Amino acid sequence: MAHLQQIEFCLSVKKALPAFFTGRIVLDVGSLDVNGNNRYLFENCLYLGVDLFPGNNVDLVCKGHELGLPDESLDVVVSAECFEHDCYYEKTLRNIMRMLKPGGLFFFTCATTGRAEHGTRRSSPLEAPFLGKMGDWGDYYKNLEEGDVREVLDIEALFKDFAFSVNPESHDLYFWGVKKGDFDDRKDYSFRVQSLIDRIDEKKTQALLAGMKNEIVMLKAAVAERETRIAQILHSSPWKLTRLFNMASAFARKIWTLARKAVFLIRHKGIVAFLRHAIEYCKIKNLDPAGMNALIYSRWVRYHDTLSEAELSRLRAEAENLPIRRIISVIMPTHNTNPEWLKEAIGSVLDQTYPFFELCIADDASHDPKTRELLMFFSKADSRIKTVFREKGGHIAEASNSALELVTGDFVALLDHDDRLHPDALRQLALAISQNPEAELLYTDEDKINSAGAREEPLFKPGWSPSLALSQAYLGHLVCLRTVLVRRLGGFRSKCNGSQDYDLWLRASLTARKIVHVPRLLYHWRKHLSSTSHSADSKPYAHEAGRLALNDYLAQRYPGTGITAEDGAHMFTYRPRFTLPPQTKVSIIIPTKDKVDLLRACVDSILHESSWKNLEIIIIDNNSTEPETLAYLREAPQKDSRLRTLQAAMPFNWSRINNIGARAAGGDVLIFLNNDTKVITPDWIEHLAGQALLPDTGAVGGLLLYEDGAIQHSGVVLGMNGSADHVFKNQHPQHTGGGPFISPVLTRNALAVTGACMAITRRKFLELGGFDEAFVICGSDVELCLRAYRHGLYNTLCAEARLFHYESKTRTAFIPPGDFAQSEKKYAPWQTELMDPFYNPNLSLFQTTPTLNLPHHPKS
Repeated sequence: MAHLQQIEFCLSVKKALPAFFTGRIVLDVGSLDVNGNNRYLFENCLYLGVDLFPGNNVDLVCKGHELGLPDESLDVVVSAECFEHDCYYEKTLRNIMRMLKPGGLFFFTCATTGRAEHGTRRSSPLEAPFLGKMGDWGDYYKNLEEGDVREVLDIEALFKDFAFSVNPESHDLYFWGVKKGDFDDRKDYSFRVQSLIDRIDEKKTQALLAGMKNEIVMLKAAVAERETRIAQILHSSPWKLTRLFNMASAFARKIWTLARKAVFLIRHKGIVAFLRHAIEYCKIKNLDPAGMNALIYSRWVRYHDTLSEAELSRLRAEAENLPIRRIISVIMPTHNTNPEWLKEAIGSVLDQTYPFFELCIADDASHDPKTRELLMFFSKADSRIKTVFREKGGHIAEASNSALELVTGDFVALLDHDDRLHPDALRQLALAISQNPEAELLYTDEDKINSAGAREEPLFKPGWSPSLALSQAYLGHLVCLRTVLVRRLGGFRSKCNGSQDYDLWLRASLTARKIVHVPRLLYHWRKHLSSTSHSADSKPYAHEAGRLALNDYLAQRYPGTGITAEDGAHMFTYRPRFTLPPQTKVSIIIPTKDKVDLLRACVDSILHESSWKNLEIIIIDNNSTEPETLAYLREAPQKDSRLRTLQAAMPFNWSRINNIGARAAGGDVLIFLNNDTKVITPDWIEHLAGQALLPDTGAVGGLLLYEDGAIQHSGVVLGMNGSADHVFKNQHPQHTGGGPFISPVLTRNALAVTGACMAITRRKFLELGGFDEAFVICGSDVELCLRAYRHGLYNTLCAEARLFHYESKTRTAFIPPGDFAQSEKKYAPWQTELMDPFYNPNLSLFQTTPTLNLPHHPKS
């Protein structure tokens, strides 16, 4: 009966919306339906079936959330009796929404908890063995209801027409909806989907392979001919002279760069510092980044962070003489802890150079008697150790709250039961508290300890970065909070178990008077099989809890904006999802001179690849002379009313030209963009504009890649290479989890971003006074960011907005001496005295790849 009603429902949708059932690209999720799939509905469409197993109507065998079709490539998605079997239904639904075109139709039927054969509770393969054979869609871990679907799909935001229905007899859930927006005929991905199907067809694959083999033979012949011609050129006298000249020029440029760095070092650091850096450079210049950092870190630990008994005694004496001695309460929940690890954890607290602490331990009903015995032994051995034994397990949040009830100190520090504190950790925290009386939230750098007890993978963190806090729980360990604040917040929340620390310090950051980063490596995080330090996949529930905590945080930090957190590309990473008002207009300002091929590619990528359509493109022509360029500038606005051109007949001044464009712009958000860029991510405008519209954000930069895919820009560090430079330059855009710095592909705050792709609201740009026209070519973008920072605004590197940047192909690399003079004047004191707050003083400023400095200061 239920499936007859399902068919009747599908036919009623077809009758109500007939236009969706002709000439469309259709995806059927769960097409291997034992009761008959939905192919009969789409005789006149391009139909693609996906399921866990091969079958007559299955074109792709995979899980729905793993399906990798392009964004906005589908007109219709249909699914019958599938989602209630999908453990990952949330991810599957989000993936479907990504692939569905604006104006596309989505409809499905599924059973709710009322269906007896589907279970009225969450069952397991152990209770129903036959379910385990069917894979994830056969394990009834999720029983869907209307509220679940509404929460995942954000119905009101996504769909302009939608309807739910629940059959009272079978409890089947029916839904259909049309995704907001209109079909964009210019963005037709049908050829991509068809090519995917072609690859599935073995006969077509063989024919295609034969054709490719013939093409390879022809290409090899062409390559051989070209190699012969190249060899002739390489052996010619003119080429040899040219090559010699190029080598000499490259050598001269390298010498000039090294000379500038040397002069800077000698002038500001002295001849001894210069010689020291020169020796280090010679030792490490041939190592790859991983080998370089491993070598330097092992030396760092050996020479800088291994304290002798004499040094420990001296630091203990200094701690005893501190004028202000705050009691720091270390709280530690335990549960069946490995005895050796528990001894090390407690011992690392007792061995602190700072004696004014208490260790508050709550055991969460351990059934291993060794845990209880060890805790009782240590409690009797030292009166500063307080222990409570919970009779009933409540998981880590409740256990931490039990430990919190024992606290009498001014500050609370968080320690996991299998990790270790650095011997000087609490003294360093006490010093930071004394130097920052308003501090209410403090955090330190950290590393990991492997199974052999050796230290590795240091993570040197930036200063407080609210954007990075939205991307991952980067504070990690060691975190210390003022006790009054923790109690005012109500302690740890059980609904965030697994990410309870993340949730706590996110909530604390909303009201903390001051957040302090202690750039010292004071926490050692143990790597073992059940720890996320070893594998991010070891605790998937913690990832879900982190997203929950983030959504609560966003609702408080940006009320009424509709910003939510969604999963990032990697476990334990997240990204904000912005819902921009449709009336938000974005003005993209592009200065140009000739090189029409680059300009056309840039503009076309914006118009055809961008998902945001409420935009204008202002092309500012600065003395173009090539006829093809002039023709394009004349004709392009006639083809698309969103384009217009302005003339800037004057000597080139990047700052002045962009200021002219900003004055002419009518958008709420300005995006300054080089003409040698090309859009990679379709939703780049939504991310840049969404970040820029936040009240506490200044300038927002995109993640820019060279043509070969390496990073060109992922944030500017002030003071790097004597002035300012792009960190992560020439590295691959890969997520890194082991340091020595944070990931280059996560959205975070930076002191400055590049003007090659910079977004800022029009109001903030005008209030800040625009670009400083004393800079002719280079530097005004950084200077504007510094002004924004001084006005209390955070500048942001938005990693979700990605573009190719072909690096000034329409201009020479020449930078006038006046720009260097302006930089030295207006970047001060960041170049010489102050440390960029969004970098780390333990990292070298003479490498764009984050590389540890070998310190040359006392250990204390």
